Amino acid sequence: MTRKEASYFLGIKEDADEEQIKKAYRYKAKLYHPDANPNIDTRDFYIKAQMAYEYLMNNPYTPTDNQNTTTVNSAYNSPFYYTMPQPKRPAKIFSTDNKARAQYQQQKIKEKERKKVMQWENDTKAARQAAPLSSHHTESAKSYEEEVLQKIRAIWIAETIKRQIDLDKQHKEALQRRKLYKAFMQQKIQEEDN
Repeated sequence: MTRKEASYFLGIKEDADEEQIKKAYRYKAKLYHPDANPNIDTRDFYIKAQMAYEYLMNNPYTPTDNQNTTTVNSAYNSPFYYTMPQPKRPAKIFSTDNKARAQYQQQKIKEKERKKVMQWENDTKAARQAAPLSSHHTESAKSYEEEVLQKIRAIWIAETIKRQIDLDKQHKEALQRRKLYKAFMQQKIQEEDN
């Protein structure tokens, strides 16, 4: 690995100092750590960022004559005229694939749905606060909530009973199979004895 490649993986300049290297590595480690991104395959990027960090920390930057960014322009004799360093484009670490793009779109859809739910909750809260509070209104709201809770309990009980019936049926079928197998084996043993 060269210094240029290591700088590219961390997204920093080649003449970056130790503090900038550490800061860039911490950022890339958080960004590409497999625990932070379990759905996206970022293990290779995380390993490359580690290798780049180790290389840059073990090989400090030594400027050469042709790598000066603030040199005096030879066309002008004035020592006060400096060439401005050209702005660099940020390094592109990886291109998105279809899987990452699909996950990003799903995340956006979920975020929109979450915003809609929050908006709906805020609207209902505002409507409750704006409506005059009367004892009849609160009682009807409570009775409606209790009715909904009773329906939910009834559904849950029905589902539980259904599950229990299925389990009992499976248990009976297993017992029946065991009995049949046992009878079959006894008959076979008797046939062998005769």
